[in-house]
Amino acid sequence: MLGRNKVLLVVLAALVVVFVIIQYGGDDNSSFKETLVEIDTAQVDRFIITASIGKPIGLIKKDGIWKVETFGGSFEADRSKVESILAEVDGLKSKRLVGKDEKDWSKFETDQEKGKRIQFYAENDLLADLMVGKFDFIQNQQAQYNPYSQQPQGEMLTYIRLYDEMEVYATESFLKMILSDEPQSYRDKKLSQFDPEKVDQVLYATKYGEPFILSKKNGVWLMGTQEVDSVQTKEYIKNASKQKGRDFANGYMKDPNTFYASVDFKGPDMEPVSITAFEVDSADFVLESSQYPMRYFQVQGSNPLESVFVGKEYFLKNKAD
Repeated sequence: MLGRNKVLLVVLAALVVVFVIIQYGGDDNSSFKETLVEIDTAQVDRFIITASIGKPIGLIKKDGIWKVETFGGSFEADRSKVESILAEVDGLKSKRLVGKDEKDWSKFETDQEKGKRIQFYAENDLLADLMVGKFDFIQNQQAQYNPYSQQPQGEMLTYIRLYDEMEVYATESFLKMILSDEPQSYRDKKLSQFDPEKVDQVLYATKYGEPFILSKKNGVWLMGTQEVDSVQTKEYIKNASKQKGRDFANGYMKDPNTFYASVDFKGPDMEPVSITAFEVDSADFVLESSQYPMRYFQVQGSNPLESVFVGKEYFLKNKAD
């Protein structure tokens, strides 16, 4: 009888311990969320990025096309950047809980002063609301150095807080690195995009030199009747077919009198593509292409976008050798 009572006391004591652990000692587990975002990113048609400085940046999908909307207007967005952001939040999981109180927000930059708020919508429904904090790389002290490894030996983390909650989580995400305070960084910067294999004629004109024409006949590239370096010509067209600008020339008003140079790419199975440079002054130029009219890019240097605006010597030099 005495032995049975001892067993009952042991069982009772164990139950009390379990109750205490669950009730008072399990805070970390009870507040931990394994998955922070569960949304169908295919349904997202708008998200808004708000930082402590500047005005909110809206990315909105209209008729299947993403646009950047700011106080400066509405512009076509860089689709790859939009898709990168959506991919980072798709099923975003936490690695660990790092903060449980408002005093931790500043440390991980998930407060209003340092963090970036990003809100995802489907029509008018708010799907997710996040505060994106700092990016951190934590070196793995246990890992042995391997000079041949392409993988970083450590953790790359973005700290995230759900906007209406207190907890801060470490996530294996590059979201912080993708987001920017600058609206221009979300704009599509393509200057040209065409199939180089369809080009069989290149027309070059410049304010300061003689125009020339490159033509492909029977697989051989010619300048007039003179054969040029076909390999170099193909490489030139390939590079010109996928050009991107860097800095937008906001507020630029095109003046045809400032024409500097142009190059046209033509072929029987393609729409002609023209890339034109306008001279602002001796060191500043503005570029525009017929594919993206009124998308102006500012370029500095005496020969803007050298991979496109080259002289006839470029095509002849290897032939002369």
